[in-house]
Amino acid sequence: MIGSELTASMKRLVVMGSLVAATTVTPAAAFADDPPKIIPKLAESHRLDPAGGTVLLLGLCYEQQGRLASAWAALRSARAMARKTGRKDRSDVADEHLNAIEPRLGCVTVTVASGASVPGLERAADIDHVVLAVGDLETSLPWYERLLPLLGFAKTRAHVWVSAQGFAVDVQQAKDPSHRYTRGGVGLNHLAVGAASRAEVDEVARAMMEAGLEVPAAQELGAAYALFLKDPDGMRIDPRYLRAPIS
Repeated sequence: MIGSELTASMKRLVVMGSLVAATTVTPAAAFADDPPKIIPKLAESHRLDPAGGTVLLLGLCYEQQGRLASAWAALRSARAMARKTGRKDRSDVADEHLNAIEPRLGCVTVTVASGASVPGLERAADIDHVVLAVGDLETSLPWYERLLPLLGFAKTRAHVWVSAQGFAVDVQQAKDPSHRYTRGGVGLNHLAVGAASRAEVDEVARAMMEAGLEVPAAQELGAAYALFLKDPDGMRIDPRYLRAPIS
């Protein structure tokens, strides 16, 4: 575990050191010098340690290169993370550039007849955050500190992690620890987090095993490849890859 964490930390230091060297002038000028080299470094830095400042720079870099759809997606993520962490300066920068980009984006407008139901076009409600009440915060926090960054969450406060899309997981001490978690009982059954591929699910399993934590075998569940990880209270956090949308 220590060796793996040290390797990741060293990689991040190398990436960030390269970025500091590349951005001793204004960010726009640095990006214009050699965007193809800057973008992978920013992307790797964000992969190793998801952070609002990094994804903001990545969005600005994409914009400099004319990759407007990628810039739009990265800047929206940066704005969501900035709002979660109270960074109005970053949110304002993201807004400014989004306002400049959006009129230049190619868009497709789909008009649906009134009352018609078209699968896949229903608007899903935005989920802002989930609060997980644990039996012993001191025991549970190290488990979540290991898992959530593997799923793309950045730690913003002592017990809060936020995804690039702005979804937050808040781990709190239960007010009544004697009320134990039971799967199938009232309340949370499990929390599923999407993965981009089977390999990503397998990588989460490998990293958790290297940390000496219990890891079950991944399951094939129809179109899903799922890994039901149990926290110290037995609550399941489920990284899963979907080969097809849920119907």
